[in-house]
Amino acid sequence: MYKAYIQSKFLEYIEMRSYTIANRQQIGGKTIKERESKKIAIPELFDMITGSETGAILATYLSIANDDVTKK
Repeated sequence: MYKAYIQSKFLEYIEMRSYTIANRQQIGGKTIKERESKKIAIPELFDMITGSETGAILATYLSIANDDVTKK
């Protein structure tokens, strides 16, 4: 149980850190649009997500599309 909690918190950190790094990068003078959640969803970062046992449950949850609304 605790192992899944730690993994989910680590993945949340990756999402937040990816957003921070993407905002710092100015590729072609553009950054990503501002988001309310201040995260980039895991499915946007990786093409394939797999797991076994508890990891399979986390992988299923992570494959859900992001419904974050970007600010205009």
